[in-house]
Amino acid sequence: MTAKLAKEYGYPSPNPTLDVKPVMKVGNTVIEAFYPGEGHSSDNITVWLPQYNLLFGGCFIKSLDAKDLGNLSDANVEQWDESVKKVIEKYPDVKTVVPGHGNWGDESLIFHTIDLIKQHTHKKS
Repeated sequence: MTAKLAKEYGYPSPNPTLDVKPVMKVGNTVIEAFYPGEGHSSDNITVWLPQYNLLFGGCFIKSLDAKDLGNLSDANVEQWDESVKKVIEKYPDVKTVVPGHGNWGDESLIFHTIDLIKQHTHKKS
């Protein structure tokens, strides 16, 4: 999806592109990219290192210090919470979560992100 968006906006396409179920191995480290659906952006992905139970959430997942969802210019707030729930379902054994900004932590960052989405949604109502 990122490659398609890059082309639409006149940028060069990333090379190589990720496939639908991208699992890579670098040395002995398995790396899995996962597209849970729209959220912070239409093409946000997470990166999972299963042997460490480590999830890189990027800006899709907020740090505990975050008081709001941040820049929403490319966001789909209506779908974001469902996308985060897909991450919870796919990686129930997560121990460490690294957000796009701020300090890393545990799975509480994921639930904090859902709370921020709910707060934002209720403000709009």
